[in-house]
Amino acid sequence: MRRPVAQATEAIGAGKAGIADDGSTTLTARVFALMRSDILELRLEPGSKLTLEELRDKYDAGASPLRESLSRLAVEGLVTGE
Repeated sequence: MRRPVAQATEAIGAGKAGIADDGSTTLTARVFALMRSDILELRLEPGSKLTLEELRDKYDAGASPLRESLSRLAVEGLVTGE
């Protein structure tokens, strides 16, 4: 997966809304929210290659939650599959 280079910034400022760490959210939902926030706040560089190995370390999650999160991010147009 890659971050698209020309990404609109209309959602910047979304912050970490929706990220609850009180045990009420699934791991996939938590990882998705964190990745989305990192993308929108440019902590993940546009055009950068996102590998599962690096994402596992960064988000402390396994392959399934990461793949599901990447799939949801692709639907939103925030990443593209290659």
